[in-house]
Amino acid sequence: MAYYRKLPSGNWQATVRTPSGRIPRTNPLKTVVKEWAVRTEAEIAAGIWKDPRKRESLTLAQWQERWKESRVVEAETARADEGSWRLHLRDHLGDKLLADITKLDVELWVAKRAKVAEAQAKAAEAKDEAVTKARGRAAIRRALNYLKACLEAAADNNLIDANVARKVEPPADPEDLVDWFTREEVDKILAEMRRRKWESAAVMTELMCWLGLRWGEAAALTGADVDWLRRRVSVTHVLTQAGKDKPYPKTSASLRELPAPQWLLNHMSALLADRERDARIVVTRRGGRNLSGSNWRNHTWDVALEAAGIDHGTPHTCRHTCASWLVQDGVPLYEVKRQLGHASIQTTEVYAHLAPDRHDAVTDAWARLGEPGDARATHDGEGAGDAAL
Repeated sequence: MAYYRKLPSGNWQATVRTPSGRIPRTNPLKTVVKEWAVRTEAEIAAGIWKDPRKRESLTLAQWQERWKESRVVEAETARADEGSWRLHLRDHLGDKLLADITKLDVELWVAKRAKVAEAQAKAAEAKDEAVTKARGRAAIRRALNYLKACLEAAADNNLIDANVARKVEPPADPEDLVDWFTREEVDKILAEMRRRKWESAAVMTELMCWLGLRWGEAAALTGADVDWLRRRVSVTHVLTQAGKDKPYPKTSASLRELPAPQWLLNHMSALLADRERDARIVVTRRGGRNLSGSNWRNHTWDVALEAAGIDHGTPHTCRHTCASWLVQDGVPLYEVKRQLGHASIQTTEVYAHLAPDRHDAVTDAWARLGEPGDARATHDGEGAGDAAL
């Protein structure tokens, strides 16, 4: 039976009798030590308890190598995780023993990586290169999430007492508004693509700008995904950045059926001419193969943008463009959420400032309240002066 007592310091201590002797645990909260004591006694009764003082001594790198082999994730996720480990974590925390890593260590690592990202962004800006602070912060956030998952698994396997990274915050996101294209800019991009006879690239751009499809959703579409009579497009599968077909979209909310304008259906149908009606609608210009995300951006998208004289935006900006146009035209946010396949309305709310009636409640209230007295007096005085003239 565990023994509990309150120490002179104000902390609570629980002591449990184990096969290796008595082991105490101290915490400011009694509930924490009580939960530990109950869990420890249950493990002892089940015969699965391990003495934490006899834990295997592993470095973070050694544990990460063992842990990653047990994970079941998408190939793209595995590649991203490997990049996070190799570029951000391995050289900074990899040689530390798991038991020696503290919350302060993780916080210092985040701060240092944030400074590096800031310096890289400034250097890129000076050279007029397309590297942003936001992208640097996103990379740190991914690496921190990977570290948290790694340490959580170590705690679950009784290699450490707790995940010290759990409450560490990533660098704050910028408050910048989302980037989107004007109709004039999209027309310039499409005109440049069609001038080069890149019709498939133009249709890809139209699918993203008018339907709000993600790049992988647009690249995966086949003739079988289109109900030509009802003018509907079904999003049921995606293409990875490496050009591999994935039989399900990003989230359950991404699984959706969307209306499509007739002119866009005509453009899509023309790409299927002389091919099977259930073939991939958009393929490479040479060889008719599945698109590759990096190749399409580097050799098609970026080339068209530069030729059109547009100095901002990525393929994903087309998706923001769809949402921005719809909100500006008065489409309710909930409908925009459904069109884009967002899992949460909070994601869609980044476009709320574009709604034409966004400030109507405030301006209507001002109209009802009227002007302050000194403002009315000023107007009266101006009127009198005008009359005298």
